[in-house]
Amino acid sequence: MSNAPTKLNGYPVIKYTAHSNGYVTVMVERDDDHMRYVVASWYPELKRGWIWGHYSATLEEAYQDYSEVEKRNRGRGGNDTKVAVWE
Repeated sequence: MSNAPTKLNGYPVIKYTAHSNGYVTVMVERDDDHMRYVVASWYPELKRGWIWGHYSATLEEAYQDYSEVEKRNRGRGGNDTKVAVWE
């Protein structure tokens, strides 16, 4: 079971992948027509915010970013396994 948040900075988390190293890759949908989606990293010490945000105008772009960020987060701290995925 993951401790991933359902909201970050007041915006809903629409997808996440939690890793055993404590990092969580998140996709957030904002109410911004210009850059609606954010793909970022999160861990419990951040509370309600995120770090290393990648802003995207379309969901397709966000999914491309998600794959890259998820791979980076998975590699932090050596061999990692996913502990939870939600979409």
